[in-house]
Amino acid sequence: MDGSDFSSFEGFSATINGISIFDYMQLLIMTNKRKLVEIKSKKSTGYIAINNGKIIFAKIMNGEEGLDAFLKIMTWKNGSFKDMEVVGNIRTNIDDKRNLLLLATEAIDKERIKKYTTNDEDELLPDLPLDF
Repeated sequence: MDGSDFSSFEGFSATINGISIFDYMQLLIMTNKRKLVEIKSKKSTGYIAINNGKIIFAKIMNGEEGLDAFLKIMTWKNGSFKDMEVVGNIRTNIDDKRNLLLLATEAIDKERIKKYTTNDEDELLPDLPLDF
């Protein structure tokens, strides 16, 4: 042991490369966690809060909040994220009964399709698989 004090939390601490924010959110939701997660991309910083496995808050530092902020954060492809200590109550700005991970999947798919479209929205580039 290196003398680190592990008494301040229960469980493990880790650094994991190659995991998406979507996968991490899915894990937190499935395990009914209460977490505030800071997510950093090259261009922005955002926060998502989960309480008892429900996404209740999202904010991007540009001022965007709520469901739109959550969906935008979920489309970020690269960056880092970390758990933040939750002290007291977390303000709720998302009160949506729909499956938010399913909505995030749709937002991610739309971003991928944008990557393969030209300026004309109806014209797809030839290498886009049409059977996805």
